Amino acid sequence: MDMKFVVDYTIKHTDKTSSLYNLLIDRKVKFNSLQDAIKFVKTIDDKYNDQIKLVGKPSIERAA
Repeated sequence: MDMKFVVDYTIKHTDKTSSLYNLLIDRKVKFNSLQDAIKFVKTIDDKYNDQIKLVGKPSIERAA
């Protein structure tokens, strides 16, 4: 059986000129392996610039 994993995380827009300023947005990304999900979590901060910040800690769960 092929296992899938989902990383759930929340971002916040910090660019005051954006219409999304201070808006919290939940994101989900699916991965085929736990190793890929862990790699993504470790590099998630590098994915965004200064105008978008990660809020809280990402979680990894098994997808149904």
